[in-house]
Amino acid sequence: MKAVERAVRPLPAGKTRKLAMREELLGHLTAIYNEELNRRQDEPAALSAAIERFGDPPNLSRELASSLGWRDRWVWLRERWATAIDRTFSWQRGESFARFALRSGAVIAALNLLFFLLVFVVVWLDGRLGGDRFDPTFASFNRYTFTLFASMAVGEIALLWAIQSTYHAAFRSDRPRRWLAVTSGLAGWTALLVLVSAAFWFGITLSLESVLDQLPRIALCTAATLPLVLLLTTWATQHAVQQNRPYERWSRLELDQ
Repeated sequence: MKAVERAVRPLPAGKTRKLAMREELLGHLTAIYNEELNRRQDEPAALSAAIERFGDPPNLSRELASSLGWRDRWVWLRERWATAIDRTFSWQRGESFARFALRSGAVIAALNLLFFLLVFVVVWLDGRLGGDRFDPTFASFNRYTFTLFASMAVGEIALLWAIQSTYHAAFRSDRPRRWLAVTSGLAGWTALLVLVSAAFWFGITLSLESVLDQLPRIALCTAATLPLVLLLTTWATQHAVQQNRPYERWSRLELDQ
């Protein structure tokens, strides 16, 4: 399998196309090995002869690359982008939750800050082009703007952490009562999102009485939607992992240099 993977892995093609190439080359290599085994009656010698007849992986890789079109390269670029996003926002196996939380939270906060600065520039340009005097400081933004962006950042971070922790509790935990952990986790994340929503409402109204008045409605809406969203996302993630297993069998091979 490693001889096949050395030829296929460097190719700029999507995983589906690569899997088809791997299976075809593996079938070809297996047929050569069976021929050599019938001739030599010695497995190590037959394997060495089959790999030699199979060809040099870099040469095979160049031949295969010449058959790829622009669609294959586009799919490859799209999948690399998706992989980069997954590595950034997913809780990786063996990684502590604290490290995942710090990494993902920093990225989301940075993205929200970038979006905030973009809005700031647009408002500044609008003031310049429209002839209105614009204060080039953040003082020109009222509390609603800060409340909105702060709530967006905190809510997105909390939602990502909730999805990842629910998935790990459901499918990557070896504890016998993992569904109890899932249930308690759903309750905890729901309570946290209720607090975030209440803080957002307080930032808008600056009225504790208004927050207390709206809190039952906020809690009901969050409890009715968030657990369902988390469970559906967790199921979809696990389904994608299962669909990806035929490709991981190859991609996890450690190739000797």
